[in-house]
Amino acid sequence: MKVLSPKCRVCCKRNNDTKKALSALTERYDTRMDKTRNHGIDLLRILSMYMIVTQHILLHKGIYTLPFLNPTSGVFITRWTIYVLCYCAVNCFALISGYVGIDRTKVTLTPAVMLWLRTFFYTFIITLLFFVFMPSKVGKTEWLGAFFPIYTNQYWYISSYFGLLVIMPLLNKGINSVDVKRLKMLTMALIAVFSIAPTFLQNDVMNTNAGFSTIWLIILYIIGAYLKRRGSLKSSVLQCFICYLSMSGISLAVKMILSNFHNRYDYYELAKSNPLISYTSPTLLGASIFLVLAFSQIKVHEVTKKVITMLSPLALGVYIIHVHPLIWLNVLPLMNRFSNYENVFTTIVSTLLAALFVYLVCMVFEFLRSLLFKALKLQELVSKAGEKAAKKIFDII
Repeated sequence: MKVLSPKCRVCCKRNNDTKKALSALTERYDTRMDKTRNHGIDLLRILSMYMIVTQHILLHKGIYTLPFLNPTSGVFITRWTIYVLCYCAVNCFALISGYVGIDRTKVTLTPAVMLWLRTFFYTFIITLLFFVFMPSKVGKTEWLGAFFPIYTNQYWYISSYFGLLVIMPLLNKGINSVDVKRLKMLTMALIAVFSIAPTFLQNDVMNTNAGFSTIWLIILYIIGAYLKRRGSLKSSVLQCFICYLSMSGISLAVKMILSNFHNRYDYYELAKSNPLISYTSPTLLGASIFLVLAFSQIKVHEVTKKVITMLSPLALGVYIIHVHPLIWLNVLPLMNRFSNYENVFTTIVSTLLAALFVYLVCMVFEFLRSLLFKALKLQELVSKAGEKAAKKIFDII
């Protein structure tokens, strides 16, 4: 056995002490981060993406155009009930960005760059696979979308969200520079100007494109930031959830009333023109706000915290995969084979199971993608470059 000299023993003791100190520091940091992290919000992010997939399943089954069902039939009401209850999910996703993003103190472009890399990874891989196995489906337009996924607007949310991420450092600086009272006044003004007035005037005077825009995501980001900064609530989880159902119910009721005045020729236009089924609708905006407030108060069991923390960042990848144009047009329609709208029960079961299948498959691929990016250490490389670029661009730190 090798005998260490006194000097070596001292060095080893110092190294062990350093490792113990670093380990203790890491544990304290992880504990502090775990305490500040809202796992209820993480859970809502996962649920919101499932709701988005469910909504898309109903779109592919032709909820707007295919069957001219009796608007008083159980199947018609059931399909639209599920659709409306899920419609606020996109707003929830954007509100969560503000709720979580307002705490970021570093000025960096890393989230925007990582979003671009993440989207490019899928657009290129999916296009390449279709080019190999279904070459007739891939042309110049598809390859252009593969290399420029953000600027071809094949993902409206990703393109709009990318714009939000670019200006997020300045948004955070501005939001954090005002007190909660002024932020509340700003939030109320934004809701009145960008949601309430355009809905009742039936005029998109603010050019939000019914919510399909960077402008609307910025509005939601600010609202989400206010929800985080306003502090504890007087309303319980149950009360917030009831308000979510009530707001969604108002939108659904208006839809059902309008549907009783349609005929075979104006049905599609009438369905599209429903003023309360829109991302900017005050009722569905309210529904999304109450859903965020409800989940922000949910206490997650210790056993499930790690699972939720792992799955939550992967949710956006589910959207990128299943909404890719080639998947949207050639794969998702296959889910119709498993849809059964003969009665209320089969409508609910087949819709939710089809959405769950798509969600889980996409989640598996997104998990594998995250492992690959981690192995390549892309996050670390991009973080260094992103912070340097942000310092030069924004010049605020």
